[in-house]
Amino acid sequence: LVPMRASFAGLARMRRVSTADNEQVGRMVDALYHMPGPNLAAAVVSYETPSPGLEPVAPTVIAYGARTLCGVAELDANHIVGNYRITAKLGAGGMGSVYRVEHVSLGRAYALKVLNGHLRSQTRDSAAQFLNEARAAARVRHPHVVDIFDFGYLPDGRSYFVMELLGTPSVAGLLEGRTPEIAQAVAIALQLAQALAAVHDQGVVHGDVSSSNVLVEPGTSEAGIPHVKLVDFGLARVVGPGVRPPQIADIVYGTPAYIAPEVARGHAAEVCSDQYSFGVLLYELLAGAAPFIEKDIRALCRAHIYDPLPAVRSPHGRVPDQIAAIVERCCAKSPAVRFPDMHHVATALADAIRALSRKQRRRWFGASVGTIDGAVAGRSVRR
Repeated sequence: LVPMRASFAGLARMRRVSTADNEQVGRMVDALYHMPGPNLAAAVVSYETPSPGLEPVAPTVIAYGARTLCGVAELDANHIVGNYRITAKLGAGGMGSVYRVEHVSLGRAYALKVLNGHLRSQTRDSAAQFLNEARAAARVRHPHVVDIFDFGYLPDGRSYFVMELLGTPSVAGLLEGRTPEIAQAVAIALQLAQALAAVHDQGVVHGDVSSSNVLVEPGTSEAGIPHVKLVDFGLARVVGPGVRPPQIADIVYGTPAYIAPEVARGHAAEVCSDQYSFGVLLYELLAGAAPFIEKDIRALCRAHIYDPLPAVRSPHGRVPDQIAAIVERCCAKSPAVRFPDMHHVATALADAIRALSRKQRRRWFGASVGTIDGAVAGRSVRR
């Protein structure tokens, strides 16, 4: 407590606040020490309203004290966060934990993602990245991209955002134990291409297109074609005019099995990098396994950089040449060889399907040919 008071006294002097205000800093720190709990910040605010000279300092006192003295409160069932009541914990990742919540007034179910407590010691970078994830996803409104509805802060200073609840498996789950039919693989790829095109149109690079970040809702049609949702914008970044590109990094971000060669070399992910990852995922959907499999991450990155792409083969029959060519072009080592954008990828997929005769389509896609035709007709692509 004594070092805290000394540090805040120094802060007060730097902000040139009065002696009386400096004493008020001490009283606020005392209040922090004697009022631990999940509502600590609110308690300090109500304890004593800062004078005008102390206004620049008070938020720092509250935030620092809340994180230092009372730690992070665990969110349990029936805990109220803003307008939402927690009903269950769905899972946790490196950046945050996800809970199932219900709006207290409307009763509608959502998913709430909260910044992990252990990141509070890295508040500035982690919180900024977490906010960036919410903003990046919120920029895009598309049927195949997760919706973000709300953003806020817990009393302990951690940020959270509210998104649509998707209790469906990922492509990774879909691939466990079986390989999708060619029709399913192409239908998933077409929807994902449309989603990425919409994301890129809003000046956002996803940065981590992988089987774990594409959710599939089982289809209600006889063919069983699923509905796709692109999720997890934790590594997304905004690109475009006025945005300075990051320098070559010492740390490589992304999922190694899907990493683009240029990203493996340390460059920031770009629109073309998302396309490469998409191509790897399409390969995996068709073949049942990723093109490059290595236990060592460095060896896997080298394979993406140097090794030629193996021919794509499906256990359900020969992959149409036009579709195989799309996979190869998306997975080209050089970004210049890939498609100009994801709109062109979606168009190429649709054209590849349309180029087949009705007989060929029935041969390749079986009973789901009608669903595939509908997906092609409903695509949102540009020439």
